[in-house]
Amino acid sequence: MTALESLDLSFNKLHGRIPEQLLGVTDLASLNLSYNRLRGRIPRGNQFNTFDNDSYIGNIHLCGEPLTVTCSNDGLPKAPPSASTDHEEDETTSWFDWKEAKLGFASGVVIGLSIGYILLSIGRPRWLVKMVERDQQKKVRRRRPRDRM
Repeated sequence: MTALESLDLSFNKLHGRIPEQLLGVTDLASLNLSYNRLRGRIPRGNQFNTFDNDSYIGNIHLCGEPLTVTCSNDGLPKAPPSASTDHEEDETTSWFDWKEAKLGFASGVVIGLSIGYILLSIGRPRWLVKMVERDQQKKVRRRRPRDRM
């Protein structure tokens, strides 16, 4: 497997350290490990010296070159980046976003009510108009006896 030229393992929820054995894949020209849960020091040497930041984006617990986060003696990042957690990272990389669901629901309600109003105002479909008018007449009949008292 030393003849591997490209490896894309992005968005795979991988966790742990980057294996040192990848240094033995000397023909590796492209590596993408972004948006996983990798931690520790990025291996240095051979082809790993040629990969840029984009190969490791979204792994907040990685440190070492080419990233700007330096490693402590135990191989973990010295200063934790912002107040982000793994849970927050999962939300940002999720394929589903509630904002779109809310917008879709709201627009569906507005469009549905508009179509319903238009259909009732032009008198179509007749069975629906008759049903609504019948319900309104029943409500009016119920109110009249109360008004007499």
